[in-house]
Amino acid sequence: MSPPVLELRGISRTFRRRFRPPVHAVRNLTLSVHHGEVFALLGPNGSGKTTTFRMITLLLPPDQGTILWKGKDIRHLGDPYRKCFGYLAADIGVYPRLTVREILTLFGTLNGVQGKTLQKRVEALLERFDLRQVADERIRALSTGYRQRTAIARTLVHDPELLILDEPTRGLDVATTHTVYEVIQEARAQGKTVLLSTHLMEEAEMLSDRVGLLYQGRLRALGTVEELRARSGKTRLREVYLSLLKDDVDVEASSSPP
Repeated sequence: MSPPVLELRGISRTFRRRFRPPVHAVRNLTLSVHHGEVFALLGPNGSGKTTTFRMITLLLPPDQGTILWKGKDIRHLGDPYRKCFGYLAADIGVYPRLTVREILTLFGTLNGVQGKTLQKRVEALLERFDLRQVADERIRALSTGYRQRTAIARTLVHDPELLILDEPTRGLDVATTHTVYEVIQEARAQGKTVLLSTHLMEEAEMLSDRVGLLYQGRLRALGTVEELRARSGKTRLREVYLSLLKDDVDVEASSSPP
């Protein structure tokens, strides 16, 4: 296997709240992701997946630990690193007053794509995600599905090396979901790196090369689907996930004071 393109070395993030206990969202997380790999980060709500993605995308600094992109600390890379990734956040994050075409053009421009190249990419994405009929509609007038399609197209417009996708198929119809799967598989074939978070176990099982299971901010299991099947004695990833998660809940319960 090639050297890792993205490395997380002991990263942690705690949110401190006034008059309430702190939330330890991510705890000493270490993992590596390689060129041409689809890595699925799984876990229940509140397990730290989105916080991890936000640290990788420089939206949040880790309290401790280091994140490396091609061997270099991302904190020192700045804008060149930002142009390397496309981030689809769980909250979609598209501007309601802009049209679909304006959003794609804006994000392409911000990431250094210009002129005819940008125009061709925008038109190709409008076609691929069946957005042409709403291309000049404002986002606030569109359905959740169209907004999600726009957000995915925006993530791809600058042809990034690293795709970070937080629940990419949420709210999508079957045909558009299939298109997203094709995009992920094409990215892998092109040697790009994909980080994927999903609550759909069948999706993770079909797309991912390796899986990491987060629970209460800690990495509880890591490996290929086959390796996790062997560890748990289960066949389907859904059963593997529930089995490993149950083991962790039981361990937490047994170690708690009476």
